[in-house]
Amino acid sequence: MNGICISFEFHLRLRPLRNCKRRHRRAHLPPPPSTTLIEVGRSKLTDEDVKTYWLEFQNHANTEKYNQDFVKVAFGKRCRGKYGDHINKLKNKKKKPPYFTEALWKAYSNAWKDPKHVKVAKKCSENRKQGYEKAPPTHANGSVSFEVTVERMTKENNGICPKFIEAYKRTHTLKGKDSEEGVLCSQRAIETMEKVSARAAELRANGIEVPDLDVIYFELFGKLNKRNQISGAGQATRIYFPNAGSSSTGGSVGVSAEEVQRQVQAMREQVTIEVREDMEKKYEASVEDLEKKHEALVADIERKNAAKHAELVRQNKEMRSDFERKNERMLQQMMNLSEQVKQMRSEK
Repeated sequence: MNGICISFEFHLRLRPLRNCKRRHRRAHLPPPPSTTLIEVGRSKLTDEDVKTYWLEFQNHANTEKYNQDFVKVAFGKRCRGKYGDHINKLKNKKKKPPYFTEALWKAYSNAWKDPKHVKVAKKCSENRKQGYEKAPPTHANGSVSFEVTVERMTKENNGICPKFIEAYKRTHTLKGKDSEEGVLCSQRAIETMEKVSARAAELRANGIEVPDLDVIYFELFGKLNKRNQISGAGQATRIYFPNAGSSSTGGSVGVSAEEVQRQVQAMREQVTIEVREDMEKKYEASVEDLEKKHEALVADIERKNAAKHAELVRQNKEMRSDFERKNERMLQQMMNLSEQVKQMRSEK
């Protein structure tokens, strides 16, 4: 069938359809009837187009056991996104798929060369690049909060809370496949680490062999923002810098470096204790759960063994009863034979 190839393997990644049984991996659909060539070039679908794809999708995936209204909404969102990605890939490859006729591929190619489409595509590309240059990411932790990252690092470190500077590097280092691994996510993060390193070098020159980088960070960037958080620390501020002040240019007013170091160390120990207590509670809960499962398993085995024993006793009784009946019949037959023999002898 001529038309656009929609990969249903992609659509089946929808959350409500995650467990749907796939009947076919791929199906060729006709081009959307209500979509003009310019709209195809812009990768847009109307509600009527989505309805057409939905009817075809139902022939290739089992969705009966799910809420149909919820599935339709989820499918519509994913269908539009996947359709746009598919058209964009066709445009970039510049190679006619086998399921396209020459006339259809020529029409699509002309639509992509249309001055209106070229202008819009160029503008969108420039906006994306400009947006990244003007507004670089503030961190590289994605949607995960800094608190959660610190908790994960603590568990990875056998219940010992990491230093803030380690958490800062973890949350501000690029990890994506499209970026260079191990590089800080922004120029601001790079300058921050350079300032911390420079201050640490000064302290070493003054005789402090192992300066505390957390204290240095607090001295340099300890002022709270509108969210009552230290820049670069996010929600982890309450863990590492609970006494930070909004009126100071660095740390809290009137608080010495020794006091800050003591407070940070106390907070680390508190976090370590809390994480260990949480791990112990989870361990105790898991042990209790395992004991319950063990007891249930033992009880189930005993119940099955008792049932098997009762069945064996019943079968044994039946076999004995059957044997006794057969034995009585044989004795009766032998007595009858004996009587017959006596009768025959008496007749002779």
